[in-house]
Amino acid sequence: MILVILGVVLAIAVVGFILYSRTDEEVFFATGVGGATLSLIAFAALLIFAVEASVGNHIPEKIKMYEQENQKIEQNISEVIDTYITSQVGMQKELIEKVNNSESSVVIIAAFPDINASEAIKAQVEIYQENNKKIKDLLKEGLIDLSVKRWWLYFGH
Repeated sequence: MILVILGVVLAIAVVGFILYSRTDEEVFFATGVGGATLSLIAFAALLIFAVEASVGNHIPEKIKMYEQENQKIEQNISEVIDTYITSQVGMQKELIEKVNNSESSVVIIAAFPDINASEAIKAQVEIYQENNKKIKDLLKEGLIDLSVKRWWLYFGH
């Protein structure tokens, strides 16, 4: 879109200056100057959107990084839960298998207040929740903003 705007205002500037050179009427000079000014503004906007669109290309990589970090946190928490269940509670192997087969260790720690009270686990759960919030923000706002910037830049998606 900005490329189209740039082309139009650049054409207006060129036509304005050509008509001014042939007729010496000030209205054509003003048209040329106005078109040239708008061309500079459109070019600056083009550069800004190009930079922002290129920065936005890293959003999927950031999401992947946060997901990998969350997997490590879940693995650490799962190990703590396994250790806790076997040493402190002395529960059956069936319960340990249920814990290992569950989708998220973060959900399981809510069932065990002693584990949840651990400062290390609290810190990991907080990081996990922050990562999930960042992923959510990147998916919602980041990709939408990137799509809008690409549309303004070159009608892209």
